[in-house]
Amino acid sequence: MGERVCNGLGNPRAWLVALVALACGLAALGGPGSRASAAGEGSFQFSSATYSAPEGTFAHVTVNRIGGTTLTAPVVVTLELSGHTTNEDVPAAAVTQLLTFPANSNLASLTADIQTLNINRFVDKPIQITIRSVSCACAIGFPGTATITILGTGTPRVTDVFPKAGGFGYPGVDTIIHVTGQNFTTAGSGVSFVHFNPTTGGVGPSVPPSDFVLLTPTSLNVKLPAGLSLGASYHIQVEVTVTATSDLSLSKQVFEDQFVRTTNTGPAITSLSTHSGTTVGGTVVQVSGVGFDGVPGNPCGPTVAAVTFGGVPATGPCFYAAPGTIQVVSPPHPIGIVDVVVQTLEFSPATADTKFTFTGGPIITSINPAAGPPSGGNTVVITGSGFLTNLLAPSSVLFGGNAAAFITDGDTQIRAVAPPGTGLQQITVVHPIGGTSPFTTAANYSYNAGPLIASISPPAGPVVGGTVVTITGSGFLPGAQVFFGLTQATFVLVDSATQIRATSPAGIGVVFLTVVVNGATSPTTPLAQFSYAGPTVTSILPIAGPIAGGTVVTVTGTNFTNLSSVQLGPDTLPGTAVVFVSPTILTVTMPAVAAPKAVDIRVTSISGQSPATPADVFTYTSGPIIDSLNPNTGSTNGGTIVVITGKNFSAGVVVTIAGANVDTFNVNSATQITILTPPAAAAGAVDVRVRKGSDISPVGAMTKYTYASSSPKITALTPNSGSTFGGVQVSITGIGLSGAVCPGAVKFGTIAAPTCTVINDTAMTAESPPNVAGPTVVTVVTPNGTTDIVPNYTYVTPANGGGGSAPPAPDTAGLATYSLSYRWSLLTWTGKDTVPVLQALRGTGVPGATDISSRVGAVYQWDGATVTWKAYFTGADGIPGAVDFNVLVKGAVYWIALVSPGGASWTFQTD
Repeated sequence: MGERVCNGLGNPRAWLVALVALACGLAALGGPGSRASAAGEGSFQFSSATYSAPEGTFAHVTVNRIGGTTLTAPVVVTLELSGHTTNEDVPAAAVTQLLTFPANSNLASLTADIQTLNINRFVDKPIQITIRSVSCACAIGFPGTATITILGTGTPRVTDVFPKAGGFGYPGVDTIIHVTGQNFTTAGSGVSFVHFNPTTGGVGPSVPPSDFVLLTPTSLNVKLPAGLSLGASYHIQVEVTVTATSDLSLSKQVFEDQFVRTTNTGPAITSLSTHSGTTVGGTVVQVSGVGFDGVPGNPCGPTVAAVTFGGVPATGPCFYAAPGTIQVVSPPHPIGIVDVVVQTLEFSPATADTKFTFTGGPIITSINPAAGPPSGGNTVVITGSGFLTNLLAPSSVLFGGNAAAFITDGDTQIRAVAPPGTGLQQITVVHPIGGTSPFTTAANYSYNAGPLIASISPPAGPVVGGTVVTITGSGFLPGAQVFFGLTQATFVLVDSATQIRATSPAGIGVVFLTVVVNGATSPTTPLAQFSYAGPTVTSILPIAGPIAGGTVVTVTGTNFTNLSSVQLGPDTLPGTAVVFVSPTILTVTMPAVAAPKAVDIRVTSISGQSPATPADVFTYTSGPIIDSLNPNTGSTNGGTIVVITGKNFSAGVVVTIAGANVDTFNVNSATQITILTPPAAAAGAVDVRVRKGSDISPVGAMTKYTYASSSPKITALTPNSGSTFGGVQVSITGIGLSGAVCPGAVKFGTIAAPTCTVINDTAMTAESPPNVAGPTVVTVVTPNGTTDIVPNYTYVTPANGGGGSAPPAPDTAGLATYSLSYRWSLLTWTGKDTVPVLQALRGTGVPGATDISSRVGAVYQWDGATVTWKAYFTGADGIPGAVDFNVLVKGAVYWIALVSPGGASWTFQTD
């Protein structure tokens, strides 16, 4: 055991640590405690430099093992806390923690649960945790020390401000800021001041209680103070006074509390309809804010000069979706977080609300273990990327269709508890912005009531067999059989219920080990793969040539040597010239043959021969041959010009795509054909072939043409009108509709259809939502874009009156309820006439009514007489000039703005 490790245990704090220290001493003396270093330990480091936990709960601290293989001896990792007060921050027993990576395992991580104590503090307490030692001659990686922040139960915190930028030129919305967070007032504290402190450092203006309104313990409205510098950024911090001690506690400066002071007329973005999209672009984004008003349906200009994503101009049409809201399409952009900027005569500032993440979505690269019992309950570590898109954790982890409890350890790791299940299931990570992880065999999880394989060591051996492989797992019994692929091992020793030793038979390629116990077979997982070290062929290019020979073929694969030879078909053909380029590339000059035929190009080395696979087939032919397609992808609409390059093209040939004849093509020469692709019913890869008489070109990876879903287009709506009450089933005919995700993909104006169903690429249905009378625009959104913005549906007032020119209203007797959606809801007020807005939002004096005042940031009404929008801001009644109206008028139409995600149910009293 290394000297550094032993010195690190000079002050043991528990008897287990003392035992480790004793082992160090014996090892140094070469006595009975000495041992050979465990094989393949790797290095040990924390998964993050920072952790946090509310006081009184456990802080989950993960140690990752990097670069190790199967351990031949256990490794003990000693963790030690510092910077704490024992029995105040943590109990004495939590100061030192031991994590043991067991022998015969290949665990990638272990987690220590650090208990914190609750003393009802009003400040957050940071303490440190350090990897003090590891019981092997291996490395402690970076970070080896991390911070655990104990979150006080009374500490004020700001989690969001709205808007995040603005000036004084727009009445109400730009002078009143809605602040949300935690612990603004508790049983032992209350808000004393709200501070605007520069992000560059120093002290800025403070707002006294007379200029802010505490709405709830977690939200307040604050008046924008004078004295802020134009273009400067400020942290909005909430300060509370502790009642018992008069101590002051100030919320910590965080990214989410920042506000930018703009000019009085400059643009400022207050929200984006989505903060994430794919790197290929095409995401429809509605940008809301101030300083760029326009008429709904009109193009963005001349007020808006440009909208950019990280400096790259938005694509597609830019138009006003609503007053103060423009709609654009994200451009292609590399992965990363950028700012969306609206340019008028000035540029909108960058804030937390302007961040847009270009991402490929969550991706799973491995799971460990990959199998478990049908009862579930075991922890599965999911490794990959994109798990924390836009700083948001996944919404769910699914084993097949079953949801699992999980903890997100970071952007690259999730720990999930397997739910009960059966058979082979795909694990998927569902993210609210990044979408759902794509299918991959690396995410296959097997439920098995019989034997399970957790690891094998070693994972490879020679093709002649004879390797003794140690298999660890569970459910092993005497008489168990072990198979390497389809070949049974001839020597098997069952050491215990968790370990088997088996001798590998002869074999080639990569095979799965399986254990059979009483007729039950262990599932095949990546953890049970055994690789025979013989050569493999993964591709050849070109895939065909003339029977006269002479074609030089590049062979790609693995485990090639300068002594490798090539066998063609069942017999070695004479005249084959093999050139060794690298361990993964050979070139072969094909010999002549007597007649057309297909042969496998198989590589032979000392370690064995590559297996015959479809990827190694070379076709001798006198007919046409396709070498490449340019381009090799296009829209399902068809109409893409594709150049086919190859050999033996002549008059009289026929070109097919997916087996169907191509009507429009031209033979340019004996080596080139130009075609116009026909439309396709569905997206996907298809074969392109050229036929001359009975000869038809062979297929391979280079002859595939991929149809991609096209930009959506609506060609007809049936019916194309309906009641303002909604509820009409509308059939949508068009193209490129298969990428739509329901519900949410179809909108009637700015209101989403409550239900929709995608039938195929050219047809879908949707239910019309309630809306005001008059023409509107039905749009369909897919990953490839949005349908044209043209009036195509008309809302008609029912003959018996019904909702008038506004959406249908609730029953007007007793209590009525509106269902509000996040951000905006359009409704007709049917409650008491001229009721105060704040009273209506709070449900004051109404039995059974709901208080939604903390959820509603603003109420808007269109004033046709002055052609302006009027606004009421919750909690701003007492501030001069802050609101344009104070009461709700029966029969009037209003927009209700929710300031936090999720819906709300608003119950109020009618006449």
